[in-house]
Amino acid sequence: MLKTTGKVLFAMGSSYYVCSASFANDAVSGRSIILTAAHCAYDETGGAFATNWMFVPDYDSAPAPLTSTGSFCASTTLGCWTASALVVAREYTTAGGFNDQAVVHDYAFAVVGAGGKSGAAQLDATVGGQPIQFSAVGAGAETYLFGYPSAGRYKGKDLVYCRGLLGLDSYTANATYRVGYNMSSGSSGGPWFTPFNGGSGTMMSVNSYSYSGITAMNGPKLNAETQSMFVAAASATANTVVS
Repeated sequence: MLKTTGKVLFAMGSSYYVCSASFANDAVSGRSIILTAAHCAYDETGGAFATNWMFVPDYDSAPAPLTSTGSFCASTTLGCWTASALVVAREYTTAGGFNDQAVVHDYAFAVVGAGGKSGAAQLDATVGGQPIQFSAVGAGAETYLFGYPSAGRYKGKDLVYCRGLLGLDSYTANATYRVGYNMSSGSSGGPWFTPFNGGSGTMMSVNSYSYSGITAMNGPKLNAETQSMFVAAASATANTVVS
């Protein structure tokens, strides 16, 4: 888990941001596919994909200070992998803001090729991967959330997790999940697992959003649309919007 879930650094316009992400099992040779939140890959208000998108697996083991040049990668345990393509849903790109439409589709995939400290390492061969599920999970399931929160009491250096019973967000008419825990910004895109045991599990959502005054994290339901995006990521050679 420490290796498959990583920290993400990317640019939106001239500003840099951090998120979390996790590597998904795939059967594609020469590339690896990473699951994260759509708002960590696409600016829904500016209408543009993120740039300089870098994934740092096992960041917790050697949390080097992040820089826009990527020079910190040499000081991390495994190095960095840079996205060659980002894949998001059209419903997210047309939401016009981070609203109810956006949060329902707040999932994305990043495609990476060779990378790491050698520049030639494949991510799947280096860290393994986690299964991903594209169907809804019933309320009440014990669910584990992971991420690198970087605000408030968190400093963005540690992989943090929580567990709770899976619920639904009534403010989106139960269209998204809810778990009673509140990680801060930076944890966005971090994976949700159910079941989870012994450091591995099945991914079924990502950290997406929370409400002021409510101690809970909310996430989208992975579904057939998400699966279509995963399939598109297997062959994407450029940033892609999937209908």
